[in-house]
Amino acid sequence: MRNVGTRSILTPRLLLRRYLPKDASDVFSGWAGDARLTRPLHIPPLADLAETKAVVRGWCFAYDEEPDYYRWAVTLQDSGTLIGSISAASIDRFLEPSFVLVPRWQGKGYAKEALKGMLVYLADAAAADYFVACRFADNPSSGAVLSSAGFFPASPREPSRCRPAGRPESCLWYRLESKNLVRDIPVEF
Repeated sequence: MRNVGTRSILTPRLLLRRYLPKDASDVFSGWAGDARLTRPLHIPPLADLAETKAVVRGWCFAYDEEPDYYRWAVTLQDSGTLIGSISAASIDRFLEPSFVLVPRWQGKGYAKEALKGMLVYLADAAAADYFVACRFADNPSSGAVLSSAGFFPASPREPSRCRPAGRPESCLWYRLESKNLVRDIPVEF
């Protein structure tokens, strides 16, 4: 895999771009202060806007310091509205995507579009060939998003255990080889 870092990605309706310090307020009000929404990201909610500003500054710093850092602000192309976040973390020799959308923007296909755009970028630009993902057993919507991109359950056995914010929870694992990635939308980067 090549470390190409976070570059802008265009899909039919979305622009996935690097975070900017000015995004902190939208990040906090959109999802970072809500435990229900940070749970799938395996992080505790942020306490306040000041903490969120520090976290977003850290993300911005990482773009230039870590060539294998992959985190995007999910924005609407037509208005620039920040509607969510998507990232991929290195886990051993695999990449693990995670994503969250502001509740107002859920159920409109944006998570599927953002995930497909990011995976195409990582497969083509970074030459990633294998992805793993987990979803909480009580969140079938995330499973539908993963399946739309070509992920399939990693094992029919008992669910694995994730540890979001230090608490074990029931989690189902998925996997995807780049050659099986669903490429049904145009993606530019």
